[in-house]
Amino acid sequence: SVSPDGKRAAVVARGEVFDVPVGKGITRNITQTPGANERAATWSPDGKYIAYISDSTGENEVYLYEASTGTTVQATKDNDTYISNLMWAPDSKHIYYTDRKNRLVEVDPAAKSKKVVYSSPEGGLYSVSFSPDSKWIAYTKSASNEMGIVYVQNLATGKAYPVTEKWYSSGSPMFSSDGKYLIFTSERDLTPIYSRIEWNYAYSSMTGTYMAMLAKDTPSPLLPTDSETVPAKEEEKAGPSAGPSTGSTGSPTAGSSSFLSAEGYSSATARRFGSQVAQVLLRAVPVAASAAERVSRPMTSLPGRPRIARTA
Repeated sequence: SVSPDGKRAAVVARGEVFDVPVGKGITRNITQTPGANERAATWSPDGKYIAYISDSTGENEVYLYEASTGTTVQATKDNDTYISNLMWAPDSKHIYYTDRKNRLVEVDPAAKSKKVVYSSPEGGLYSVSFSPDSKWIAYTKSASNEMGIVYVQNLATGKAYPVTEKWYSSGSPMFSSDGKYLIFTSERDLTPIYSRIEWNYAYSSMTGTYMAMLAKDTPSPLLPTDSETVPAKEEEKAGPSAGPSTGSTGSPTAGSSSFLSAEGYSSATARRFGSQVAQVLLRAVPVAASAAERVSRPMTSLPGRPRIARTA
């Protein structure tokens, strides 16, 4: 794990954690415990601490090394199983780990407390993705039919919301750097080929990269533009419309504020790379409408379902 400034790295070798310089400098053995096994050393995003796992007490616990003072404190105690992965929240206020009991545990280093954020009896949880404001996480959970479903969860309330359905296996969710989009993989590209020997279809390449817009007023970055598009300044001069834009059937269109439906599924179309069209799925995910709102206030509930577009 490389420090945020890129000058030092936390390296594990033979069960010891070393703080080593990237260039010239002093290498420090920060654990010095020949009778214990340390691993998973990770720098905090603010560059102040190195978190790692140690079994020096006879059970896996999380420890915290402060780089400026060279002191180490035990951040957890009375753990009951093997810790798999260790992660920092982007704001460096909390540490999260997954364990053999399929749990995601939040550790508060300042209070030296911990709590279970998520537990999955269906299968193991190996990693999560954090929103830039550290208020939301995204992960994959196995459904009863063993298909992976992508969820986002509010860390303050503990409430989780599905982004995808059990009919297509999805995984590897990742928030965009501005927190407006969720990128993930999904096996939903049904382009069968027909066998010349067998009377059957085959699906050779189902996996694609998809993007979910996490607020109903967040535009898809894949939508096409042309020279006939009205500049924003001219739209402001024209004044606001009397209501949401509608198509020929009177239903809200993709540009309207009520485009997302709170009832069941809806569909629309979005532009796909290579001038291909992918279906857009809608599902309810409450998130903030903009990055500024996420900084000033918690993410708010929005009706409807997030739009999902094929990106590649």
